[in-house]
Amino acid sequence: MGVNLSDVNQLLPNLKSAATRITGDYKQQTHPKLKMLDALIIFSLVSFIAQIVYANLIVRSRDPFNSYLAGVFCSLGQFALAASLRVQLSDSAFQDYSNKKAIAEFILGTFLLYLCCLCLVG
Repeated sequence: MGVNLSDVNQLLPNLKSAATRITGDYKQQTHPKLKMLDALIIFSLVSFIAQIVYANLIVRSRDPFNSYLAGVFCSLGQFALAASLRVQLSDSAFQDYSNKKAIAEFILGTFLLYLCCLCLVG
């Protein structure tokens, strides 16, 4: 039971057309402010992965462990807050929920997150 090359050759164009259609729809239908929020989500995730890779592969010792934890918590917390804001701003289930209230909660949550991370650093 192996991978048949003809199956792969049939699958790749379908995957390429699906990816092209998805990115085209995203570019046309998504508001620029939501695209900025998506960029923040991706940056937070990439920052988290970079911190894990740096601490585990390059440094090998987590000597300032508080700083390491603060950076990881900050990245993951920002990811979670931005993702929840993205859902609240774009989902039809939250139509009766004010966008201003969602943004205010995001700002307050981000402030508290960074305050906790600052206290964790010491």
